[in-house]
Amino acid sequence: MNDASNENTQKIVEAWPTGKGHISFSELSNWLECSYRYKLLYIDKLQGEYVPTPHVILGTGVHAANEEYVRTRQLKPDIAVDIITKGWNENLDLFTKGPFPSWASSGFGDLDPWLDRARKLVADVPAFLDTMFPGWVCHAAEEQLYESIANQPVNFKGFIDAVLKVPDKRGKDRYWIIDWKTCGWGWARDKQQDPNVQLQLVLYKAFWAQKHGVDPKDVRCAFALLKRDGKAGSSISLVPVSVGPTTLSRGLKVIDNHTRSVRRGMFLKNRESCRFCEFDNTEHCKRDV
Repeated sequence: MNDASNENTQKIVEAWPTGKGHISFSELSNWLECSYRYKLLYIDKLQGEYVPTPHVILGTGVHAANEEYVRTRQLKPDIAVDIITKGWNENLDLFTKGPFPSWASSGFGDLDPWLDRARKLVADVPAFLDTMFPGWVCHAAEEQLYESIANQPVNFKGFIDAVLKVPDKRGKDRYWIIDWKTCGWGWARDKQQDPNVQLQLVLYKAFWAQKHGVDPKDVRCAFALLKRDGKAGSSISLVPVSVGPTTLSRGLKVIDNHTRSVRRGMFLKNRESCRFCEFDNTEHCKRDV
């Protein structure tokens, strides 16, 4: 990239209210939930207090082990075990004496059951992939997207957990975009069908196909639910997401609406999302204002 291009790119980034040259699904998700919270997070650069939980640490460890398996077909549960153990040791006081002291008395914060959950989930991955995607090969694991958005000054940034190349019944290669999601027993039907949840895979498909010059018709999408409370041998389930031309168009329209709102400085409060918001009834966002 020459100096002139660098200068133009820098001007675009500085002109965009967040000061970044990209947007991500997490940003769009926050904006859809409450555009005022989006403003506080990404424009005002305020950060609520982050409290690590066993669920997040479990998910981080299992994701890393799954990434290794998809890339190499080598099952290494110790990757998950090491990450989870390290996370536990770093947050031991929080889990036993912090804002959730009931964890200690109930045993919820004990490490060993979470390591057992991780081993179970990782062990179920090979059979799950072979059953759901016969003949699969790895196209990518943890693939980064950083693609231009038509008629917009910013790019779309994301990371896809797994992209598999799978032959269909006629022998034609199809691509599957997979996003691992850790959960308890699974997702209710309304969450599976929630357009705002599905938007993540809609955008991944749109920009992955753009990146590789692949016909979107040859790309499939699904969430893979890693059920920490599921039984060994059946702890992972597939939630396919149908993404046709109309759905793709609607997904890209969300980005268009988002950028228009941000440019105009339109940030409305969604009072229905206050309950679990870190800014609820603080100096930054009063309920009666």
